[in-house]
Amino acid sequence: LSWNMLHATFLWLILLVLLIVAAVLENIKEELCIMIKEHILETKLLRKETVMLKECMKRKR
Repeated sequence: LSWNMLHATFLWLILLVLLIVAAVLENIKEELCIMIKEHILETKLLRKETVMLKECMKRKR
């Protein structure tokens, strides 16, 4: 094997690893987007529930 072939193989392996990392990061980004949307919805529901509980407490007084 020549040095040029060794360099070319090494560079292709680096490129392959970078492509895999990019694909994994994109997948993580999509998953985080879904989780953030669900978290926002849950936060809104908790806010509504808190307001309703405060109103119930005021009525009981």
